[in-house]
Amino acid sequence: MLWKRLLIVPALAVGLGAFWYLNSAADAPNTIGDAPAVPVRTLTVSQGAVGTTAKGYGRVRAVRRWEAVSEVSGRVVAVSPDLEEGSFIAAGAVYVTIDPSEFEIAKARAEAALVKARAARDELAAQESAVSANLALETQMAELAQADRARKRELVARGTVSQLVVDQAERDALTQARRVQDLQNEVALIAVQRISAKADIQSRIVDLEDAERDLANTKLIVPFDGRVADETVEVGEYVRSGDSLAEIDDVAAAEVTAEFQPRALHALAAITKASETFQPVSLGATGAAAALIEEAGLRAVVIQDIGGIRTTWPAEVLRSNGSVDEKTGTVGIVVRVEDPLRLHSAQQGVPLNVGTFVTVELRTRPTLGLITVPRDAIRTAADGVSFVYVVEADDTLGRREVDMLAPTGADVVVDGLAPGERVVLSPPQPPVMGMPLLPIADDTPREVTFG
Repeated sequence: MLWKRLLIVPALAVGLGAFWYLNSAADAPNTIGDAPAVPVRTLTVSQGAVGTTAKGYGRVRAVRRWEAVSEVSGRVVAVSPDLEEGSFIAAGAVYVTIDPSEFEIAKARAEAALVKARAARDELAAQESAVSANLALETQMAELAQADRARKRELVARGTVSQLVVDQAERDALTQARRVQDLQNEVALIAVQRISAKADIQSRIVDLEDAERDLANTKLIVPFDGRVADETVEVGEYVRSGDSLAEIDDVAAAEVTAEFQPRALHALAAITKASETFQPVSLGATGAAAALIEEAGLRAVVIQDIGGIRTTWPAEVLRSNGSVDEKTGTVGIVVRVEDPLRLHSAQQGVPLNVGTFVTVELRTRPTLGLITVPRDAIRTAADGVSFVYVVEADDTLGRREVDMLAPTGADVVVDGLAPGERVVLSPPQPPVMGMPLLPIADDTPREVTFG
């Protein structure tokens, strides 16, 4: 049995040797010494022209919606066959007709009343002319009576005639004077009646205009080319003034209020060198957002993706909607798309219908002098600082802190690197500052695109 015990001795020796080796390796210092250079892929950065985008999302709405409201009461006698939900209807088309007979009668009555009022005015004019002529004659007769009275007073003073003759002359003069006064009063009264007649004519004209307008309102006419969003009227139905009959959307243009994150707008400001004007906290204000749009020279593109079919429309940036969403903190930017249904365009495609959920991209002009690096080359330290690994001039591993300004495609616009520096794309594991590297230039084609 002694030989079995001796077999244990070699196994114990091997175990003790392995334990000593592992402890020695763990206690050895972590130095690079004469370690071989580690091959890494690198990218030499340079300045170039870069543009970026901010993406927002919203729903399409008509630039204006017209609600057709009946302005008169009556029975509907005709409805256009084009007045169906979703149908197109041309400007100037009569889409609903209300029974006009009652309004035609009202117009005829108003016309007759106006003729009568004008006849009364003409009658007053003729009466005034006649009274004025009588007044002239009576005035002359009054002057003669007064002269006769004066002569007879002289005769009675001489004793030629009796006092009775003078008294009669006095009565005649007074009677004639009263006639003149009556005619003068009548002329004055006619002047007042003429003013009343003129006002009556104006009133009758207004009544006639009201009757004509009511008659015209029996035909409801579309004010612009549109698409029927809703209709609630049928032939034979009695409608009242104020009833809604249809809703029609203008098809000339559409608007989208797209919601953007303030940081995305700030990135646009940063890449266009407009960041000195804008602070992230102020981008929600109407004035700041509008100023950003103007200063950055943004252009907008509306993108619709339905069933994998991607369609784009150029858009005009109009304004900020002046509010920040309480739940999401997003800023609303309003853009306008002309001819969203492409009714007047040679380009064919899926129409941009009201209610569609779309993406809106705000794109900057390409800006010179910017440096980009791939997204996956950027690291984040424990303290939250962003950095990239670089190959120093002596081909050793280094580190540069960078500020990420804006995303652009698969790259990020950064600040903190100088043109010509070599960014490490595949850092060694584990990375040790100062370790020797064998840089291998990455020759993968890269194209800076709008992100």
